[in-house]
Amino acid sequence: PPPILPHGLPEQARHPVLRQLLQECALQQPEYRGGLSSHLPMALTALAGMGASEARLQAYAVEYSQRMSPLLSVTTPATSPDADWQALRGQIGAYPALLGYFQHQVTQQGADAVLRQVLPELMPGVGAAAFHGLIRLAYGVLAQSDSEIAAGLAYFAARYLDLGPLLPASGVVGGPDQQYLALAGKSPLLPPRDLIFASMQDASRLPGFAAQ
Repeated sequence: PPPILPHGLPEQARHPVLRQLLQECALQQPEYRGGLSSHLPMALTALAGMGASEARLQAYAVEYSQRMSPLLSVTTPATSPDADWQALRGQIGAYPALLGYFQHQVTQQGADAVLRQVLPELMPGVGAAAFHGLIRLAYGVLAQSDSEIAAGLAYFAARYLDLGPLLPASGVVGGPDQQYLALAGKSPLLPPRDLIFASMQDASRLPGFAAQ
């Protein structure tokens, strides 16, 4: 099969400072302010792709990082979850262990091989952090950054969000306006939540959701 990593940023956008800054992103907590996803690695990758200078990338990273906290530790490969990493899916507290595991796997096997092995186990929970797990991983692939691919996989796994099995369609429950109000948190069935993925969880528990 063709490799997963054939395309990425133009060579001129993959300058050393971007790689360095992405490595530093992997040393930060993936979230801030009680569950908001860091957009720093994605923003840096996008800026590089648009031709931003190294000075601009560095300045942006300094400014954005003021809201981030450093990881206190990353579990070493010797004590990482190895084959049992799936048991840690959906546990944000396991992010350091998952990061250590995926860093080790990417180093040992290469990013392409790890992605082929792991993505089938992660895609049922693609709603992770309101899709930000997948988004961060995708930008890591775009930048061809092993450190960001490992961080993206770890965040995807740590916020794994399985919304339940899909069932055969049984028709629309209510009109589009009713469904919109429910999903927007303006229905008694779905009270407002601070985080998008929490609202997604609430919506998945509504009667008839799986058949929509």
